[in-house]
Amino acid sequence: MRTINAAASSSKPDTTPEYSRWKAGPTSMGAVGRSIVSVLIVVGLVIGYWMVRGIMVAFLGFDVPGLGFLGMYAALAIPAGAILLVRVWKAQRIN
Repeated sequence: MRTINAAASSSKPDTTPEYSRWKAGPTSMGAVGRSIVSVLIVVGLVIGYWMVRGIMVAFLGFDVPGLGFLGMYAALAIPAGAILLVRVWKAQRIN
């Protein structure tokens, strides 16, 4: 009895999902796309510092202290960038 059941179950196709960070799937991008998005995130964080600092000057009317503001910006931007990069590089189902 067991040999009959074993033979019947082995004829089914293997449908285990495959996950990858490097291969592109139907709804995900491959390594090149993920690398481009990663570079854009880092560039956005660097440009964001100057944009936020300029907004502070425009609305407050004076420049904020450089190192103190840089520290506050880094305390918010680094975790936000890390969260975005983790989401970009999360393994996606490709089949």
